[in-house]
Amino acid sequence: MLKNKAQKVLHGNENYKVAYRDKMVWIEDIDESSNEALVSVIGTREKLRVPLSELDGKGFEIK
Repeated sequence: MLKNKAQKVLHGNENYKVAYRDKMVWIEDIDESSNEALVSVIGTREKLRVPLSELDGKGFEIK
């Protein structure tokens, strides 16, 4: 995922589906200096720091 799209997902008013290795995640924070995101796996309490390039923005709004 590109950094500007990740920022739009993080700071926008819409909820978009984002996946990391086939797990649905919420973007919690973005570290611009390292191009990484702190994400939480939906349905668990697991938090991960992952490269932005490995996030897959599904592009569909979650209703």
